[in-house]
Amino acid sequence: MKHYTREELDCYRNGDMNLFSRIICSEHLKFCRSCHKLLDSLKEDDALLDELRGKLDRLKQAAGEANKLNRFPENDC
Repeated sequence: MKHYTREELDCYRNGDMNLFSRIICSEHLKFCRSCHKLLDSLKEDDALLDELRGKLDRLKQAAGEANKLNRFPENDC
């Protein structure tokens, strides 16, 4: 049985496979625990990255607000 690579499964889940390949991969995933686990780990990686991006966005926003509070008027000595 041919196993799919991370790159191939990434294409599968992102819809970048052609229809025929997607059908074959989908059938393979029904029976191959190894490839299904790899696909699940890719989804978990995405969830972690989304969480980190959200935290980074909140930190950037907080830093921007802090910078606004620390600004001095231009004409003030």
